[in-house]
Amino acid sequence: MKDKYSSRRRILTLIVLWALPCSCGGTSGEAKRDLVAIEMVFIPGGTLRIDSDSSGKGVHTAAIRSFQMSKYEVTQGQWRSVMGSNPAHFTAGDNYPVESVTWDDCQKFIGKLNEINGRHYRLPTEAEWEYACRAGTTGERYGSSAAIAWYDRNSGSSTHPVGQKHPNAFGLYDMLGNVWEWCQDLYREDWYGDQPTRDGSSYPSSGHTSSIDPVWGSLRVFRGGSWGDGASYLRSSLRGSFDPGQRGNYLGFRLAHEVDVDAATGVPIRLISSETGGGYETRYVGTYYDLGAPIALVFPHCR
Repeated sequence: MKDKYSSRRRILTLIVLWALPCSCGGTSGEAKRDLVAIEMVFIPGGTLRIDSDSSGKGVHTAAIRSFQMSKYEVTQGQWRSVMGSNPAHFTAGDNYPVESVTWDDCQKFIGKLNEINGRHYRLPTEAEWEYACRAGTTGERYGSSAAIAWYDRNSGSSTHPVGQKHPNAFGLYDMLGNVWEWCQDLYREDWYGDQPTRDGSSYPSSGHTSSIDPVWGSLRVFRGGSWGDGASYLRSSLRGSFDPGQRGNYLGFRLAHEVDVDAATGVPIRLISSETGGGYETRYVGTYYDLGAPIALVFPHCR
């Protein structure tokens, strides 16, 4: 069967093969199971244009490699599954975003999650976050504020369950509003400094808590706006910074992960974990892009 594309239209084709428990051969003889389910979205690589900032140094570009980002902000249920507690101020349900977490807290959560699931999750870099938020758009936001975000005019002074507003073109929810999201990077006012291009990696690349910028110290970046902010804060390009020990009921996060590649085919794959009979079966989803339109092939995969 051949997939046909028009240069003037984006066509989304989704082919789903039943993801039954895997019985094929492999190292363990069974499907890989994640104890904590994190649904990831494949983000195809591209170029992020970073307009002139307060330094007045003009336009920079960042070359973003393909990566994965969590479809939703990390929830209170996911946090409790890993950490055994819930630090959130708004505790109306497990599907609400976890908040009141520091940058340091996020690192501890990620470390434990990686031990549990055998993965390499991390915070997104600042460039990855903006690139994923924009999803090909060039304006302040990827839709109308009311349609895509919980903010001061519609939130009722509280967070809301993740995934209730419209997603962006990559299929990511709540990139703007609900809670601000920590990024890996140290804050720097002239974001990419004197370099005209960067590869989208975090600043500094080591990402250690002890890292200090000579001017801005240990401040870490956060992005996206929150339930308590006005529409003017719901901008893909807006940057904020806090000490890594800062917490508040407006601060949360989402996860990033490198792109996995199927060893046999070389096809980029992403992870979807779903509940199946008391456990979580990880299904591998190969995602192709043509003219920006994803084709997802869902199938069981053994490792």
